[in-house]
Amino acid sequence: MSMSSCLKSATIPAFGNETDRLALLDFKNRITQDPLQIMSSWNDSTHFCNWLGRLRPLNLTYNSFGSKLPTNLSYCSQLRVFIVGHNELVGKIPDHLSSLSKVVYLCLGVNNFIGHIPAWIGNFSSFIPSELGCLPSLKSFQLSVNNLSGIIPPPIYNISSIYFFSITKNQLNGSLPPDIGLTLPNLQFLYYAINNFTGAIPVSFSNVSQLQGLAFDENGLIGTVPRNLASLQGLVSLYFGDNRLGYGKDGDLNFLSFLANCTSLKLLDLSYNYFGGLRTLTLNANMIHGDIPIGIGNLVNVELLDLSFNYLGGTLPDVLRKLQKLQVLYLNDNKFYGPVPSSLGNLTTWTKLYMERNKFIGNIPPSLGNCQNLLMLNISSNNLIGTIPKQVIGLSSISISLVMSHNFLIDLSNNRLSGKIPTTLETCLSLERLYLEGNSFEEAIPQSLEKLRDLEEIDLSWNNFSGNVPKFLCKLVSFKHLNISYNDLEGEVPSEGIFANASKISIFGNNKLCGGVHELHLPTFARKICKGVLSENGVIVAIKLLNLQQKGASRSFINKCNALRSIRHRNSLKIISACSSIVHEGNDFKSLIFEFMCNGSLDQWLHSKNDEQHQRKNLKPSNILLDEDMVAHVGDFGLVNFLFEASNNPSKSQTLSVGLKGSIGYIAPKCGMGGQVSTLGDIYSYGILLLEMFIGKRPIDEMYKDGLSIHKFAAMASPEHVMDIVDPSIFFEEDEENANDDIEERQIIEEDLYVNEDEDVNDEKHKDDIEESAIIEDRHVNVSSRIKVCLIFVFKIGLLCSTTSRDERMPMNVVINEMNAIRDTFLKYKMRKQKKKELGKLTHFI
Repeated sequence: MSMSSCLKSATIPAFGNETDRLALLDFKNRITQDPLQIMSSWNDSTHFCNWLGRLRPLNLTYNSFGSKLPTNLSYCSQLRVFIVGHNELVGKIPDHLSSLSKVVYLCLGVNNFIGHIPAWIGNFSSFIPSELGCLPSLKSFQLSVNNLSGIIPPPIYNISSIYFFSITKNQLNGSLPPDIGLTLPNLQFLYYAINNFTGAIPVSFSNVSQLQGLAFDENGLIGTVPRNLASLQGLVSLYFGDNRLGYGKDGDLNFLSFLANCTSLKLLDLSYNYFGGLRTLTLNANMIHGDIPIGIGNLVNVELLDLSFNYLGGTLPDVLRKLQKLQVLYLNDNKFYGPVPSSLGNLTTWTKLYMERNKFIGNIPPSLGNCQNLLMLNISSNNLIGTIPKQVIGLSSISISLVMSHNFLIDLSNNRLSGKIPTTLETCLSLERLYLEGNSFEEAIPQSLEKLRDLEEIDLSWNNFSGNVPKFLCKLVSFKHLNISYNDLEGEVPSEGIFANASKISIFGNNKLCGGVHELHLPTFARKICKGVLSENGVIVAIKLLNLQQKGASRSFINKCNALRSIRHRNSLKIISACSSIVHEGNDFKSLIFEFMCNGSLDQWLHSKNDEQHQRKNLKPSNILLDEDMVAHVGDFGLVNFLFEASNNPSKSQTLSVGLKGSIGYIAPKCGMGGQVSTLGDIYSYGILLLEMFIGKRPIDEMYKDGLSIHKFAAMASPEHVMDIVDPSIFFEEDEENANDDIEERQIIEEDLYVNEDEDVNDEKHKDDIEESAIIEDRHVNVSSRIKVCLIFVFKIGLLCSTTSRDERMPMNVVINEMNAIRDTFLKYKMRKQKKKELGKLTHFI
């Protein structure tokens, strides 16, 4: 048994009585363990007044005393502070201690005492020694965390000096005296939690002006919480959870509005009771911290709950799903985090849900689509990701506002949403503002939006919308602002309605638009490409209409016709005819008629989403068109056009090259800075195109920043890590090969890819490259080493073609030979694999 080393000797008068000494010696003799020798000084060598722990204060807390409490301590008649809490004392509390009439602080808590509270603590009933009533100066009474039972004798409630009263976690019962607030006026802390008390909460508590803490959780109290508790300005904590309070009717929680006067209140627990009837609870714009208490699930009749503008945090408790009558919920401007619970979708009575400016993560649960009465939803300024569930965006009930901005998925603005605008938006008849900017929405602006007659603002900028500007936008009488900038819209801009005022619209970045009011400074007729049918033979053609409003357009048309007439190549886009005429109002009309490519552009095959497009002035995926057999054709002759003009007039070479425009990322560095044009610039563009095809990223992708380019990115990965940057979508499943197949395959690679001596390539270096490629670590077990080596050589060609130095770029004839060798190797491998499979099937059949 050990005693706390913090024990201090009490300062007492020089005289003392013999009974004190004998009582202490008896206490020492009953102690079975004293490993720290705290009581070694308790002998006749020193006066007992100087013994450690003696005598007016006796503090033996936080030791491991394990015996019964000695009865002879009753002879310590001068004892004023008696603390033996947090030990392992057992048995009953001795009645003999009733003689300690001068004790003002009594702490027996956190031990293993059993039986009833002794009546000597305040002249208690027969279950508790009545002598306790003889402690009229008692200030602190602590018997918590024991196994005491019975009732608290009434006399203890007459000790008016008590300010701290704790009997938490026992098995005590009975009811609270109605006048407890009058008989114990100095109470500051009253802790009765985890017992078996019953009855009502006394209204007399309002008389205890210094009360700071009340704890009655986990009892059997009934009735309701008195409203007059609101007069306790110093109240900090109030625990009434897990009782039987409330009647399940209106008015049960009306006291909450009065508790707003308790400005010091930090902790309020009303969980697991029978409160009902509350329809509106507003606690917004306070300084409430912590989590939402799970007891809020008991507010089964609440219809409006406002917790906004506080400091609440944590995840949303699942008990919110119990609030089946909840219509409006304000959680905005707090510190909530974690996913948005899918259980919110069970509350089909929602009309308004505000969750903005928190830290919610994850996806928007599709279950919110069950809330068919939802008029307003705001989940902006969180950390949400993913796509907007069609069940949510398609809610026909949302007629006031749908705000999902400033997340990592949605806003619908400033996210990565793609696809078409759902036509179900047409049901949001009261919608006033629609913000979809900064996404990847595509196709035409839906005609169904014309039903939204109350729209005042629309922002569709920085998307991939195409087609014409809808005429219905002119008819929206409430319209105040329209932003359709940076899309791929074409055709004539209306001049009526909102379009009559250029200050109310923004149409920048749509290079195919024309017309509109004069202040827009648009051409009267824009270049565009149309699909047509020749009447004489029914052949489908592509018609390229030229923008004649641009300076020098007529001369450029003639030069382009001359250039196209001189070009004869199986992979150039075939021009069928040209048209030059005058249309209505005397305007010139010029167009080129090309062979129609039914499989679209290579760009559409490489990139499923239409990113921002740039002018087509050089070789890039959008300029490469694919016919019905997937054969590529170059469809825009920007560089060839200029070269043709320069070749006929060398003096114009410098002038033409200075004015050259090309697509960012594809045009050679010197050409882009005004250098003289040459075929080496096309080789550069081809190299970039080749890298783009196999990496799957445009050269202007956002990943290329801080000096990183697609060329540098590929160079850093080659050759050892080529497989780490290859677009995985180009792979197909391969059976794993055994070691013999792999050795055979490498030998075939050397034979197929070894370039002949008459090709201007260093043989030894080429051989070293093959050997180096063959030993690259296998990180993609389902891709054969044959394909890996082919890919390595493709990247090598792309890098050599796109080097900054013009003189170091691989000549085009060498490029053709190399690419043919890679193609042949790949096809031979596929044929051999197919034969092996067929032979295996035949062997199995035999």
